Amino acid sequence: MSASTLTITRRRALGLARVFDYVELTKPKIALLILMTVAVAGYVARWGQPETWPLIHALLGTLLVAASASALNQWLERRRDALMERTADRPLPAGRLTTAEVLAFGTVSAIAGVAYLALAVNVTTALLGMLTW
Repeated sequence: MSASTLTITRRRALGLARVFDYVELTKPKIALLILMTVAVAGYVARWGQPETWPLIHALLGTLLVAASASALNQWLERRRDALMERTADRPLPAGRLTTAEVLAFGTVSAIAGVAYLALAVNVTTALLGMLTW
């Protein structure tokens, strides 16, 4: 392998690792539980078969809002997380993401999620998303 091939491979690996750090920031297991709750609520609210597209839009917007809440929670807890063995390897305390990156990601996700809910579902759902954030 040439040096340039190794550099490209290393960049791709670092880029993928960075994507995984952002995914870890969103606490995907918690987000999945939230999305399951939204899906069940959509089913129950329609007494059976929910409307497909509004439910998909609600799930996407909720995912953005939940991702934001988890990211900004880790931003708030970064000093404490750095002190605990269980949380010291999270992206922020480990130094793989900066505080500015996490703050920007969380803020943009919150705004995008609420705006998406307002435009694609309805304003009431967006307000409820803001309240639960």
